Amino acid sequence: MAQPSADLIRSIPIFAELDDGSISQLATDFIEREFRAGQEIATEGEGGLNFFVVESGTADVSVGGAVVKTLGPGASFGEVALVDKSARTATVTATSQL
Repeated sequence: MAQPSADLIRSIPIFAELDDGSISQLATDFIEREFRAGQEIATEGEGGLNFFVVESGTADVSVGGAVVKTLGPGASFGEVALVDKSARTATVTATSQL
């Protein structure tokens, strides 16, 4: 399984200032996943244990059933539930192969 590029990791604001060694080490913790169009990746109100980075494809973010944002390559999500161990604040659904 391929590791994400340093550029992809650095494009995420919370990782932007990391040095090359830290980026390389962090890349080993990433797990590549694929989602088909229509598949829910995160569900509003449920617990979250993963942080996601979109390498390719698109996904809609919805709150209370209403789409509030569309994510594309370089976008990330899931950090809030991961950091504070709270429920997901939105549902993220792939709108293309992701």
